[in-house]
Amino acid sequence: MLFLLSGEGPSDMGSCSSGQGFCDLGNGDFRPGPMALFVDKLADVILNYSVSVKASSTS
Repeated sequence: MLFLLSGEGPSDMGSCSSGQGFCDLGNGDFRPGPMALFVDKLADVILNYSVSVKASSTS
């Protein structure tokens, strides 16, 4: 399954906390934005599918 999404930047889709051009998903480098969390929840509810994207709780 593929989702094609477009966003303005980190405040929409998310960002890599490493600041590099790619995210290492194995070590939690990706910090999802509101759109990524929304799409994950939507897919979970409608398709019973989730990639378990979780926002980091950094204050």
